[in-house]
This record gives sequence, C-alpha cells and structure tokens, in this order.
Amino acid sequence: MLSIEKAMERSQMGYARHKVVYDESGKPVDYVFLSLNPAFERLTGTKKEDILNRRIREVMPKITQGDFDWIGYYGKIANIGQSKVFEQYSYPLDKWYRVEAFSCEQGYFTTLFTDITHERELAEASKDFLNDGQKANTYEQITQRMKRITGADYVALNVFLEDGEHFQTVAIAGVPGTLQKAVHLLGFNPEKKEWAPDPYRFELIKDNRVTTFAHLHELTGQVLSKKAIQLLEKTFHLGQTVIVKSTRGERIIGDFTLIFTNGKELQNENEAIIYADMLGMLIENRNQQRKLEENEDRFNRAIEGTGAGLWDWDMVKDHVFFSKRWKSMLGYEDHEIKNDFSGWKSLWHPDDAPRIEKAINDYLEGRTKTYLIEHRLRHKDGSWHWISTRGDIEKDASGKPIRWTGTNIDITEQKQQQEELARQKEALENNRNLINSIIKALPGFLLVVDKNHNILLANESRLKVGKVKHQSLEQVVCKKCYEMFMDRDTQCPWCKLDDVIETGESFSETTTPEDPREQITGQALSLLSSPVRDKQGEVIGVVEYGIDVTELRNAKIEAQEANKAKSKFLSTMNHELRTPLSGIIGYSDILRNTPLDEEQKEYLEIIYTSGKHLADIISDILDFSRIEASKFELNPEKTELKALIENTLSIVRPKAKEKGLYLSAFIENAVPQIVEVDGSRLRQILINLIANAIKFTDDGSVKVSVSLRERDSDKVRLLFKVTDTGMGIKQEEQTIIFEPFQQADMSPDKKDQGTGLGLAITKKILELMGGTLALESEYGKGSTFYFELLLPCEQEQPEDSEEANPENIEEQTVFTNKKILIAEDNPINMHYVQAAINMFSKDIHVIKAKDGKEAYHLYREHNPDLIIMDIRMPHVDGYHATAKIRAQDKQVPIIAMTAKALIEDKEKCLAAGMNDFLSKPVSLDQLKETVEKYLVRR
Repeated sequence: MLSIEKAMERSQMGYARHKVVYDESGKPVDYVFLSLNPAFERLTGTKKEDILNRRIREVMPKITQGDFDWIGYYGKIANIGQSKVFEQYSYPLDKWYRVEAFSCEQGYFTTLFTDITHERELAEASKDFLNDGQKANTYEQITQRMKRITGADYVALNVFLEDGEHFQTVAIAGVPGTLQKAVHLLGFNPEKKEWAPDPYRFELIKDNRVTTFAHLHELTGQVLSKKAIQLLEKTFHLGQTVIVKSTRGERIIGDFTLIFTNGKELQNENEAIIYADMLGMLIENRNQQRKLEENEDRFNRAIEGTGAGLWDWDMVKDHVFFSKRWKSMLGYEDHEIKNDFSGWKSLWHPDDAPRIEKAINDYLEGRTKTYLIEHRLRHKDGSWHWISTRGDIEKDASGKPIRWTGTNIDITEQKQQQEELARQKEALENNRNLINSIIKALPGFLLVVDKNHNILLANESRLKVGKVKHQSLEQVVCKKCYEMFMDRDTQCPWCKLDDVIETGESFSETTTPEDPREQITGQALSLLSSPVRDKQGEVIGVVEYGIDVTELRNAKIEAQEANKAKSKFLSTMNHELRTPLSGIIGYSDILRNTPLDEEQKEYLEIIYTSGKHLADIISDILDFSRIEASKFELNPEKTELKALIENTLSIVRPKAKEKGLYLSAFIENAVPQIVEVDGSRLRQILINLIANAIKFTDDGSVKVSVSLRERDSDKVRLLFKVTDTGMGIKQEEQTIIFEPFQQADMSPDKKDQGTGLGLAITKKILELMGGTLALESEYGKGSTFYFELLLPCEQEQPEDSEEANPENIEEQTVFTNKKILIAEDNPINMHYVQAAINMFSKDIHVIKAKDGKEAYHLYREHNPDLIIMDIRMPHVDGYHATAKIRAQDKQVPIIAMTAKALIEDKEKCLAAGMNDFLSKPVSLDQLKETVEKYLVRR
C-alpha cells in the first residue's frame, strides 16, 4: 500500500505540511514548510529546495498583503483541529486556489489545493456579461480575458457583421510594439479592419468549434504573402495558431484568433469554448437591445398612463421591457435599470430567487395555469419592497412561448402590516410558552377552575397530589376538581372556592393535621385562592396556589423546643424557598415588560403577587425572628444622609409613578451631611414607611422630610417624617397596627393587604436604634409616621435647604463593554440573572459558570469586571472559589447572591473576601443598583 507521502508525490493536487509559529502571547505569526509534493512546485512556481524548512514570510514576503489573513486563518485551524475547504486569491502568486486545510495535531496543518484561476476568470466573465449595462464589457477587456484563459501570447477578436459574411477585427491583445511595427511594414494593419468575405478561411473552420493550425501562414496565406508571414513567424518565434468560433445556433457570431509562441499550446479548451459562446450571447443581446430600443420610446408613451408597472418579455429575442412606472416604484430613473432579464434578476432578494425561478419554470412548462407571485425587489435606497407580479404568456402555433407580459404592484405596506401581525402573534405565543414554563417550574401546586369547579389549568405538581394520580392535563381538564383530586361525588365541605367567587376577594389558609386535604395528601399545605376576572371585572373563576409547608411546620415545632432547631428551621426555609422564588419573581418581573394578552396578564400578575407575597413573608419572618431572638445587630458607620434619602426614593419611585403620585424629599439646611448610623437599617425603615404610604395613597403625594430638633458638638437629634395624602387610619386601629400580624382596614378591596409584620419590625428596629415610631392620622385625609434619632455627627458648615429629587439625577451609563461572570448551579436562577443583566444593557458580555471550580477557571480566562457568586454549589462552593480568586486579585468586585439571608451568612460572605451580599429573591431594581454601584468603581 502506498504511503500518504508517496501518494501525494504522484497527486496532481498541491500538497504541503506546515508547522505554525507563535509569538509570546500565543498568536500565530508565521508557519514553516515541512514537506511538499511536485504538484505544489508546479502550481506555485516555487522550488522545493528553496522553501523547505523555511518560513512563509521569507519565501513569500507579500503573503501579508491583500485582504485575506492566510497566517491567522491557518493558525486557527491548527489550534482547534478544524477542517476547512475554501477558495481564495493569493496576492503573491496572482492566482486563485481551491484549498482544503486540516489539522490532525495541534500546531500543525496540511493543505491540498488546485489552481482555479481560469475557472474564476470564466465566472467573473459570466457575471460581467450578465451585467452588461451600458455595454460595460469592452472588446479589449473581453480579448484580454481570453488571453488569460487560454495562455495565448497574442489574441485577436473578430465579429461578423449583420450580413453574416463580412467581419471586423474589433480588438487585439498582447501584441507588442515591435510586432505591430513589423506588421505595418508589410502593409498590413489588422486593428479595426473590416474583412471581406473569405470562403477559404470559412471552409477551414466551418466544421469545428476549435481549429488548430501548426503555422500562422496556413490560415493567412490567401490574404498576405506566405513568405512574409513565415518571416514574422521566424522573427518572433511564432508557433501554433488556433481559431475558437463564437456561435449562436448555426450562425457564426465571431471568433478568437489565438497565436502561441514556439513550445506553447492551447490551455483550458473547454473554458475557451464556453467563453466564446458567452461572447456570442453578449453580442446577440446587444444586437437585440439595439432593435428593441428603436421601438421602446413608442411603447413607453402608449403605456405611460397606466398606474401599475408594466413589463414585456420578448422571449424569442430575450429582451425585457420595463415601463417607467415599473422602475419609478423602485426609485429608479428610466436609464438606471437594464431592459433585460438580468436587469430584473439583479433586483431579486437572494432569499426569494429560488422561489421566483421555480414559479417561472412551472408556468412556462405548464405545471401552473397562472403566473402570480409575491416577492421582494431592491429599491434604489437599498430597502426591499414587496411586489405582486402577475403575467400572461403568448405562444406560437407550436405552443412555444414567444412573449410574456404582466404587471407589478407595490404591496410593501400590506406586507408590513401582515408581518407586524405575525410578529405580534409570535410574541404572544412565545409569552404563552414562557408562562407555561414558569407554571411548570413553580415549586407549589397551581390549579385554575371556573365558577362551576371545572378544571381549566393545573401544573404537574398539582396533578400528582390527591387520591388519584394523573399524568397529563388532558386527563383532568373540564372535569370537577373534587372528583379528580378528592375522589368525591359532591363539592368538598371545607372548600373556599365559592367564597372567593361570591366575595371577589383572595383567601389564604394553612391546613391542619385534622384537615381532610392534609390527611389525603399527607402534606401540610399553605393555600392562596384568588379570583380570576374577565375584561368587565366579573369573577369567572379561581386560581389556587399552594405550597407544601410540612417541613416548615415541623421545623417551627422543633424550633419552639430548642433555639438551635429554630435557627436550622429559618435557614432551611430561607434557602429552599428563596431559591425557587428568585426564579419565579425574577422571570415574572421580566415577563411583565413584554406583550401579553389580558388573560396572560391576569395569570402572571397572580403568580408575581403570590411570589412577592411569599418573599415578603419570608423576609419579615426572618427579621422578626432575629429581633425576637436578640440576634439582630446594628452596624453604625459614617453615612451621607442626603445620598441615603435619594437612594431610598429611587427604589420606591417606580411604584409612585405607576400610581401617578408626586414623591419628594426635603432636608432642612441645618441637618449635617454626615451622621453615624446603620445606613442599611435606616433605609429599610424609610422604605417600609414610604412603601406603605404609596400603597394606601391613590391620589396626591408622599413626602419625606428630615429636620433638626437639637444639636451639640458631636451629636444631633433628627426628626424624620413620612407624610401622605392617602385615606388615613381609623382611630380605633391606630393602637394595634404596630403589633405583630395586625393590619388596619385601609384598603376597601383588600388588594393591598400585607403580612402585618412591616410596622412591627420597623418599630423594633427603631427601638434598637434608640427611637420610637409614632403616628398622626385623620381617617380620609392622610397619615404621618415620624420618629426621632439621636446620632453622632461631625462639625460642619450648614448648607442651604434643598429638595432631593432623584429624578433629576442623570443616570450614568456604566455597562458599555463590561464582562460579568455569574456562578450559579440552579439553571432557572442562572437564566434569570442573565436575562435581567441583558435587560440592563445589550453591551454586557455574560460569562456563565455552573460551579465554583468553573468560575475560577473562567475568571482566569476572561478577567471579568464583576463576579456574581452563589454560595451553595457542587464541587467547589462560593466561599472557596472567592478565596482562590482573592489569592490573585484583590480588586475585582465579588457580589454574593444566595438564598442564605441571615446576618451571620452575610458576615461570613464578607469575611471570605466578597464585596457585597444579595439575598434571593433579588428584584430587577436591586440587582441593577448593586451592579451599577460596583461597575462605576471600575
């Protein structure tokens, strides 16, 4: 069996093997010739001994010139083991090659190639001939191209005149000045010469497409002296002469006379014949065009008054006429489009071309009875216009098509309307699919029923809970919920669905061990039932969402027995609920900013509200539990009060804008700029009070004010007020609203009821800070919550009072060209964070890692501007990944984003070297604020 090297030695394809040369940074900068075959030498004109073991830049210094990066292209193939087949022009060799390059070993590559220069010449000629507008192809250019295709030394182009007997030499290529002078001395000048009919010459070439003569005098002996021609042949070493005819059917359109020097002969004979035939078509088209132009003006005037664009295709002469209206609807002047098939075809949209050609062929060959097609044509301004084209064909007595006429109508506006409707439909379908994905990902049980308890929708979790197991929604849809899930013939006596339908109000409950639902399912359930309304606001059904709180309840019981068990319960609840809630709330928040129909909006709002409700309960319970357990600690630090107020307002401002409320803040001039306080807890207090004010205010304003009550050298007593123009609080309820799990009846439709812990937590935090929360309210006129704090401060000069209005602060763009690395093992949370960051800016490059080990390697590879790090991950957790990064980089910001939310968790993250801490679920605004904060510092 022949080895590969021996096979390549015999191959007609060029073969070479190379080694890539890299610089210090690993970039390919050169490559070395390791082996090559004789065909390589022949196809490139090089010698093996001159190039073997040498670099390409030494052998071909011009390799870096031109538009193609040969070194970089081959370097990429050698690096990643690709195989590529491509056609490319070589600037140093002035040739086109078809190359197959591949790599079997990193850093090395092999090339197999052939010379396709003559093919490219033919292809370029074909394109030029098809685009022969304004007779752009000169006979001199045509003759020069034939010289390159055939390898002839001298070429003359002869074109027959209309009588078919006389012909003219219209162009000559390759003839040097010395040969021209010698010919002139003989009294002969072939340039632009019109020849009389030559029966002898015609007889010699009539039966052949290509006729070869050993000597020039065999062809010209009847016109010039044989001895004179022989003298020329000897003087200029002339050898073989070849005639290549250009024909159309039986008619000779013209011919190429090719003259070779001694030892050379015709190359690429087939390509020469094809090129000659192409010339025949070009000349024939030009003749037909000239005749058509004689009648075109009269035809134009006859159809000028027609509104539609008209076209007329003379299929015998292959000439297409386009009316001025046809051209003007595409923005072109009359002279700017060629009146031939190529002029029309050049305007086709590439994607529509196969369809147009098929429609034409189907109609011409009788497979379709009518020609009617909608397609795109290029407007002069570069845009694409949709055109409706209709045509009717005329045939001769034998049934052969001879003429095809038709109309064009611009239907772009109609198409745009159709496409917009299609896009909206696709967006709605995508949203529907996304909603279904969210429903499928819900950790709890989702059930939607109509007023008659017929099941409309359920997620997989709900289908698996109950006496009967169901595999798909199709098995239960339109059937009674109590039949499918409780195996009952009548409505369940404990069911609250009818109460929700009758009152139109949401209802929440948690089952007990005595509850039949808990006995049947074996799970303790926390259920929230909310009404579903139609566009008129009428209740048409109920959506019930439940979660398994068995572990939660058991953990609570254990926590009551021991403080350690209580902490474990809080940690378990926090992580297990926050992780899925992060995906639910995050995706719901993103989805709310996309097009939805009314039904989708209603379902999504219920999901989002339920998720937020659960998240608020978790956060409030955690805070309240830490306070009750005396584990709630304050961390006073120097805080810029104005910035804190502005930041707080920026968080709640979107909700105020949504309700049309005016939100403002006023800081008295005597209030010091810097005070010592736990800024995060003060912000939590203000957000709680302002959010409550916005929640229960439907018209008017919410105002925050800070004023000085007293001051000495290093301490200041400040009065904080949050005032709203809402509905106020009844006198009998003002004494209970600060107690845990107590709420005032401030919303008639109860849509804004909360957990009942917010004010209690706020009051407790203020007490730890040495303050007291108080209230002034008049029912129907509004409320003011206020408190005083005695805070350390620095001596400073008073400034003028000013109203802090974050709306006027210009947000700086900090996302451009930034790289953010996200380490997260939960796919839903990973996708949410990535989607959220992409909403902030399309300029951010997101790098994803599924665990701490991958995060560290991707950090080393990409050098990100910011890292978002989950804590609990497989293989290497967030703490260890941070430690490895910090061992090399103290500057890159690392933000912990985790379902752990206890103060000790935050402290552990900061101690591990992280810059900040976000507790899941994380809102879009919270995530954006934190990312902006650290990207600004970069």
